[in-house]
Amino acid sequence: MTATIKGLVEAILFSYHGIPVILMSALQGLSLDIIIYIFGKRDLAFYLGCGIASASNVAFLQFFLLLPFPAAIFGFMYLLAFFSGVVFGGYGGVLLYKMVEIRMERANS
Repeated sequence: MTATIKGLVEAILFSYHGIPVILMSALQGLSLDIIIYIFGKRDLAFYLGCGIASASNVAFLQFFLLLPFPAAIFGFMYLLAFFSGVVFGGYGGVLLYKMVEIRMERANS
């Protein structure tokens, strides 16, 4: 749901993807939700889920917008998107969450 709202905001703010950004964001959020549902709320699930969610953007570009790139280019895009999602979305998000959690514990004690 949050990802869909993000897509709506992007569309309203004139994303260069246009209206399809709403569907792209919904697909991204759905893939993350499915991974977390399957593996539970563990760090590894967030890493994997964010990687797959990031790679889902490439899938959207390939299968819905039908960009005319060779398979090797799409493979490279999937690889880069997955690893950037793992590092920036998964690892960065988990690290940020843990930092905020520690600050909140210190503030409450």
